[in-house]
Amino acid sequence: MKNSSNALVLYFSLTDNTKRAANTIAEITGADIEMLRLEEPYSDDYTEAAKRAEQEKDQQIIPELKPLKHQLNDYETIYLGFPTWWYQPPMVIHTFLLNINFLDKRLYRSLPVLVVQLRQVPKY
Repeated sequence: MKNSSNALVLYFSLTDNTKRAANTIAEITGADIEMLRLEEPYSDDYTEAAKRAEQEKDQQIIPELKPLKHQLNDYETIYLGFPTWWYQPPMVIHTFLLNINFLDKRLYRSLPVLVVQLRQVPKY
């Protein structure tokens, strides 16, 4: 469902840190929000999840995403949140970026930094 702000927060989070930042951005901007979900989710065991993620990175494995509930064509602004693993985005973000056309979109990433910036903007 499209919101009046014409913005969508998409995020991937394994430990909920990015999820908290994404929820804050959605609250501040009035944007819709959705988590990027894998067809084969990571293990709830952090060590196992980290092993898989490192293997995906080392072997350039692009994991499959579940279809989004929101239609990206309905939005002009996309806030994309993700953790940094081994100095780069998780491979799930590569999957997303390889399959999306952002030609007519504004894309913002690095949600924790954006949260700080948006909180500093005066409200009128």
